[in-house]
Amino acid sequence: MARLEIVYNSSGIYADSLIEITPAFLKAVVDAANQGAEFIGCNEDPCDPPLDCKNAQGEMYLANSFFAATRGNPIFERLLSEQSLDNIDMDDERLNHTTGPYFLRSGIQPGDNVFLFDSKQIYQFNQQETPYKEPTPD
Repeated sequence: MARLEIVYNSSGIYADSLIEITPAFLKAVVDAANQGAEFIGCNEDPCDPPLDCKNAQGEMYLANSFFAATRGNPIFERLLSEQSLDNIDMDDERLNHTTGPYFLRSGIQPGDNVFLFDSKQIYQFNQQETPYKEPTPD
């Protein structure tokens, strides 16, 4: 939740420690923002169309280990609203659904100016095992 609030208030890029921010990568993010993208992200899993990544139960998600956004972004404004925050069950054993990739995806609505990188551009060595896919060691 802190990463969302920090980027909402300041704008910028959030990236987990395993993501390398190279000059070429930074240029691609800046180029997407200069073309009008208010939110820039990427899904770990390839999905077509890219905002329709779903788990085995059909729940939509968007990886939250990398994203970039403008200050005051409307997606984050929705997610950080009192109504949205009041719906978070901090005792839920699957808190990831409440505050992670499923939460992030729930804030995106039709008409939002979103740019998504191809999954291989950000997650070239994805080896994570999840309930809906096997690990793919490189």
